[in-house]
Amino acid sequence: MCLPKTSQQQNYGGKSKLKITARDQNWQEVFTKTLPFTGLGSAAGAFIVPPGRLLGQYTITAGIAEYGRNFSGQVNFRAEEYKRPEFELKLA
Repeated sequence: MCLPKTSQQQNYGGKSKLKITARDQNWQEVFTKTLPFTGLGSAAGAFIVPPGRLLGQYTITAGIAEYGRNFSGQVNFRAEEYKRPEFELKLA
């Protein structure tokens, strides 16, 4: 998530942090973290879906209150079980 830059501002100088939340398809919270922004107004992080959680669609939401406004967004992804490919090879 990137924040808007004003014409007078070269780097992001805000003190706000980005709140990230990941939820499973039953809207149960799997992960939440607050991330700081870099001087360029970006933030980065990673998480692992814990073992034993539901497979299927997850939603990540990100939000920040800055400049008197609320900025937010969300994205979906799927967690699936890895299935090793099976194949048969016949040599003649």
